[in-house]
Amino acid sequence: MQSQFTDDLLSVVNVSMGPTLIIHCQHLFRTVELLWNLLEYGPDEQICDQLNSRVTI
Repeated sequence: MQSQFTDDLLSVVNVSMGPTLIIHCQHLFRTVELLWNLLEYGPDEQICDQLNSRVTI
């Protein structure tokens, strides 16, 4: 189930860009939302673990 945050962000994506772009945008928005929630409510160790698992250097 998508949150209102994700729904609002997807509403600005042009549907004519194709379903593949929409799927990538959904994944990106969910990742941003997860990280935002972790920064707001999560312990420092959990934030670091999530960032390390999602960022490739």
